[in-house]
Amino acid sequence: MSILALVLVIGIIISVYVFIKNQEIKATLDSLEQSEFVEKTDTTGQADIDSEVTISRQDGSWTVSENGDYTIDPESLSLSFTGFKIGGEHTGTFNRVDSTVSLDDNGSPVSISMVVMPESVETDTESVDKHLQDSVFFDTDTYKEVIIVVDSFVLDRGEGTAVADITIKGITKTVQIPVTVDNIESGTIFAIDTKIKISEWNMAFGPVLDDVRVMLEGTIVKK
Repeated sequence: MSILALVLVIGIIISVYVFIKNQEIKATLDSLEQSEFVEKTDTTGQADIDSEVTISRQDGSWTVSENGDYTIDPESLSLSFTGFKIGGEHTGTFNRVDSTVSLDDNGSPVSISMVVMPESVETDTESVDKHLQDSVFFDTDTYKEVIIVVDSFVLDRGEGTAVADITIKGITKTVQIPVTVDNIESGTIFAIDTKIKISEWNMAFGPVLDDVRVMLEGTIVKK
């Protein structure tokens, strides 16, 4: 086989792979409910707080301290994101997170405040980690924290929304995020699996898609 023919075959194989991968990415994104950017709403009249749970993630390990009748199982906690590009994707998390979750007397979430250190981002590729810290993404030399404040939950039979103020690179956007809550024998699972548009916070680069998948899960248990 000539070099030209070999190059052609390799090119066809790569093109087929990229096409198949792009179809998989499209199917994944189509299956996710889009978070909506909304105006700030009045959240007065929230339920009384029964428990406050402080959650920290340092060096990849979750720790939990609690005050009240309910807590969150640290073994159940998971926070991750997936960014997509043409023909590929990268999944990661943040290794430095501090947050407080307020729960009512039924163990349902009332509010969440979260501080994420973006310089602690860790994906499946070290070069991607460094790129995410650059100015086109989190710009960690200038902005040291990502702040997330959820002060409104509306839940009905396990399905609902959370309204969050998300501040990245000094830009605050109010986002309505779909939430699922499932009561099981050992506790209550809360989960977020959605997509958000990173361009709203002036993050964009070349072949990287605007939609990023965000996943958060944990189990609330009675002490």
